[in-house]
Amino acid sequence: MVAPDWDSSDYFQHEDYGNLFALMGRSEYSTGLCADYRSYLGWYPEARKQKIDDFGSYDVTLYPVDSPTGTIAVEIRLPFQVNELFNDPDTMYLNRGYFLEIRSAAVKWDSGLEHEQIIGNTQGIMITYNDGFTSYLLDASPSPYLVYDWGSIPDKRDVVLKDGQQFATPDLKIDCASRADSGFDVTIELVENW
Repeated sequence: MVAPDWDSSDYFQHEDYGNLFALMGRSEYSTGLCADYRSYLGWYPEARKQKIDDFGSYDVTLYPVDSPTGTIAVEIRLPFQVNELFNDPDTMYLNRGYFLEIRSAAVKWDSGLEHEQIIGNTQGIMITYNDGFTSYLLDASPSPYLVYDWGSIPDKRDVVLKDGQQFATPDLKIDCASRADSGFDVTIELVENW
């Protein structure tokens, strides 16, 4: 699966405070924080988070957020993509980028993900775009949008990148393969896109 063109922004969920899977959103499906905010709050031990901030290809093994060992979040920062609105060295604002995580219904705050209609979102990698501070949930799944008379919306029953799929933008390419131990082998290519 390849995401639509960057300019179309159809695959963006313009929902920082409306993210249905995050406490800082509408928290309809989860009262947990998304990876972006957990990182801002310093809740990830550095040894459990992989940070990528240079062009190239990287291999990471990513595990669900409740795993006792291994990498549980990937922070990707696009080189030279500083958000000018937040370019203040005295703040915690950073370059534009992405966060990857695998949510787990076994986590108390994510137990709402056990519902049969949305449990599929625990079976892949959730991706958020980050403009330097604000996060936006991305629809990384190739599932078709739900179409109504008034328009179409992403199918929130399935927004994660699953086994054997690819997510791509002009800046980034992500391929993943599931592992027997509930993790994913992820190849991330950060592309120089001037």
